[in-house]
Amino acid sequence: MTEFGVNVHMPTTNLAVLDKMTEAGFGRIRVDFNWHQMEVSHGNIGWVPSDIVMARAKDIGFKVFPTISGCPKWASVTGKTNGMPRNIQWWQDFVSACRSRYPQVETWGVWNEPNLSGFTGTKEDYIRLVKAAGVNSAAPELSGMGGPFESRFWAYWMEPVAKGVLFSVTTHHIYKKPTWWYMWRMLEGPTLRWLEGPSVKAALMEWKLISRPFWITEVGWSADDYGEKKQASYYRDFIEGIRERRWVDAVFFYEAWDGPHSKDGKGLLRSDMSERPAYGVCKELLGAT
Repeated sequence: MTEFGVNVHMPTTNLAVLDKMTEAGFGRIRVDFNWHQMEVSHGNIGWVPSDIVMARAKDIGFKVFPTISGCPKWASVTGKTNGMPRNIQWWQDFVSACRSRYPQVETWGVWNEPNLSGFTGTKEDYIRLVKAAGVNSAAPELSGMGGPFESRFWAYWMEPVAKGVLFSVTTHHIYKKPTWWYMWRMLEGPTLRWLEGPSVKAALMEWKLISRPFWITEVGWSADDYGEKKQASYYRDFIEGIRERRWVDAVFFYEAWDGPHSKDGKGLLRSDMSERPAYGVCKELLGAT
């Protein structure tokens, strides 16, 4: 059975978001552990925001999936947050500190969308990051499904990572209308491989990863782009459709709230915390499970 979660970022100043998400029926949350924000100078890690959110999540009973991403400028080869660390040991030290502080976390995400602008290193650099992060990693937090090029680019990145790293969960990001045949076809096939690359399921089977958990860690639709009524219908179609695909073990919707991180109205809650119709769909379909 597919488990459902939601992206909450790091809502330190608005813990009520977490309460609203459990009321909607979510059992998991994905949170941002941004290295560049947490360790602003070497060896000085600010734990207060993550401590607050992790404690509240524990009280509620959420399973937490943190994604560690973003290189501090002091550590980056490019001087930017999307660069590779100059010393892989600094990355390893930060990941180890996070895992030691929060032993209740079962799975950690390794970087956000490294196949896009979130990372300027090579595939080989990314494999080094995943290996240095250790076991119980969910990788890669890649984006595909935006179109044929992005889907081929996902497979191009994924294959060497799959062959070079042993990770516990395979993850993927999707941003397509669930009512459009393209999204389901790119997930399960058949695809025009010469143009679009393999479907996600076909790739997992070819690389012998289909027996491991598979999570969609970002999927969502903008109320600004489609309107709130359409957004709600897309949530309904997707939840009903993904439940028929038993090989998908978990889904994390993007996102909980139109807070400081939101740019285009993807939140289930508006900026004033009022509920969009999509929130009601989640509560209807997930709250009874």
